[in-house]
Amino acid sequence: MRNLLPAERYVGPDWFTREMEGWRKRCWLFAAMAQEVAEEGAWRALDLAGVPVVLWNAGGGLQAYLNVCSHRHSPICHQAAGRGRLQCPYHGWVYGEDGRVCAIPSRPKFADLTPERVEELALKRFRVARAGDFIFVALDGTVPPLEEYLGGAMGWLEEMSAGCGARAGAFDTAYAGNWKLVLENTLESYHAACVHPDTLNPGRGHDSVFEEAGPHSRMFESNAGKAERSWKLLEPNFEGRGQALAGYCHTSIFPNLNIGTGYGATYAVMRFAPLAPDLTRVECAVHGCRGPALPGGRAVLARQWFTDGVLEFVKKVVEEDRAVVEGSQRGIAFAQSDGMLSEEECRIATFQRACLRLEGGG
Repeated sequence: MRNLLPAERYVGPDWFTREMEGWRKRCWLFAAMAQEVAEEGAWRALDLAGVPVVLWNAGGGLQAYLNVCSHRHSPICHQAAGRGRLQCPYHGWVYGEDGRVCAIPSRPKFADLTPERVEELALKRFRVARAGDFIFVALDGTVPPLEEYLGGAMGWLEEMSAGCGARAGAFDTAYAGNWKLVLENTLESYHAACVHPDTLNPGRGHDSVFEEAGPHSRMFESNAGKAERSWKLLEPNFEGRGQALAGYCHTSIFPNLNIGTGYGATYAVMRFAPLAPDLTRVECAVHGCRGPALPGGRAVLARQWFTDGVLEFVKKVVEEDRAVVEGSQRGIAFAQSDGMLSEEECRIATFQRACLRLEGGG
């Protein structure tokens, strides 16, 4: 079948602006894992569809506010993560758990700062919801409830939350490519034999099983050969893990979350942040599994060794993918056609239909 999106949608700034508006108006956006903001006062500063947001564990729950001070528009939280009160580093204004201004240095010197005006200066609040341990933010009040938005994928995330354990390592990177090209590359294994001949199993993707839930999708693959034999030797160390799978599962939640898990032993969680028509930041965290390890210490060491290896593996795959994605970004500006999709790339068609619906089309 033909690509559902014209080549121009991958290069034009006007398309990028319209798509980010669609993210803001029609989508729940993945923000963080619950363990990242588990402690009271913990916060994460995020770019969600170009909007600066701070996700904050305060007042007995999760809050999401515009990360912009109402005084002179400085970011309130400059670091990626932290813990404590929300205090602007520019002039020291402090915001409470409800987003209202609760402390203003030299307040008497503001002539017209009436109580009513102070109320108006409260931070803009966004909706927050969870699917298991996955935290999402909606930037527009008209976005349907998260359960409706996710549909059947709600259950997928709850299942993975039962298995996904502590974060073992993380890295950030950036692709010189449109966000759609970056994500589409993750939605098929057709390229594996050419791009990852030594990293991934030969022939991977030809026995894949696909499942859709609206704009979201997942893929199951069995392993064979050396990878499967290695896993059989290690598997006793993972007895009791929270989610036992027979192979590899890759899940994509539209528009900015991917999770890959092998056997339910490790989980690679990726958050995508489009920054420009040809620039996309990718944040990746690798987690171990939940579930008690066998006594004696050997299983604990085996799990750590395996998880560390997966982190390095994911870094290598990302670098191998970068070359082809960035090459495609350069080439698509000169495309003579909109491209083609095979049956092995059916998840890309699902993704592209979701992109069309960002503007009410498709």
